[in-house]
Amino acid sequence: MPAITACGRRLHLSTDDFFFPGIVSILMRVIWLGLLSVVIYYYQEEKDACHNANHLLDIYLYGAMVLTSLVGILDGVITYISTRGTIANPHPRRHVTALLVFRLVLSVPEVGWLVLGSVWAWRDDIHGPPCPARDLTLVRVAVTSAWV
Repeated sequence: MPAITACGRRLHLSTDDFFFPGIVSILMRVIWLGLLSVVIYYYQEEKDACHNANHLLDIYLYGAMVLTSLVGILDGVITYISTRGTIANPHPRRHVTALLVFRLVLSVPEVGWLVLGSVWAWRDDIHGPPCPARDLTLVRVAVTSAWV
């Protein structure tokens, strides 16, 4: 297979090398979306019991779901396109390089969003008057595990 050329440099990767990493990434994103859904569900129950709940954490959780969904869909598209074509006909995979660059660009806001969510979850002066400690524990565990 022909090597990928990005930014004028020839990489030692081919456009058909992204199937298995893509499948693993999609699987991890689906699991993470499920866990985020559980966190949002339980956090909403706790938030209803505590009237001074933090709306910034709501924004973080829903934003994390949107970003995770976008990256998962993009990984699915990259995986699908990388399986097209043959050794003699790499033309169907011609868009893989552009999609990888877009995936790289999309990872910047993903990391930024994670940093912002960490600040929102762990700074006590943002939350206002204290609610029971269990209200934020699940959100803090989710934000911390997203770093892993």
